[in-house]
Amino acid sequence: MPELRSVKNQGLSALAGHRNSQNDKIGIRNQESMKAIIKFIQEARTELAKVSWPDRKTVINLTLTVIGVSLVFAVFIASVDYVFTEGIKLLTNFAPATSSSGITAEPIDLDVDNIEVETPEDNIQVETE
Repeated sequence: MPELRSVKNQGLSALAGHRNSQNDKIGIRNQESMKAIIKFIQEARTELAKVSWPDRKTVINLTLTVIGVSLVFAVFIASVDYVFTEGIKLLTNFAPATSSSGITAEPIDLDVDNIEVETPEDNIQVETE
């Protein structure tokens, strides 16, 4: 029996060692990914320092230009929409009013107080009140 216990203990210790090595690998991966993130942030700050930023006057001029061009295009698109809408209205007003099938439907006058039901067998009539 002592031999069996020693084999079991060896298996458990090997399994525990495997778990520790996995935890070590995960810890190393976390450290490497953190180093990569820090390196990325440092490189991004270095590149942003190299950017030539426009002065305040240039930013204001470009902003006003974009707003002005946007307004001009908005007015243009609204006017084209208005012209097309009114054109369609004129065309539909001049077109003759005809039904698509050529058949006019007349309303049916139903008397719901006296309904007759016919059956195919006896032709029984049922009146409801």
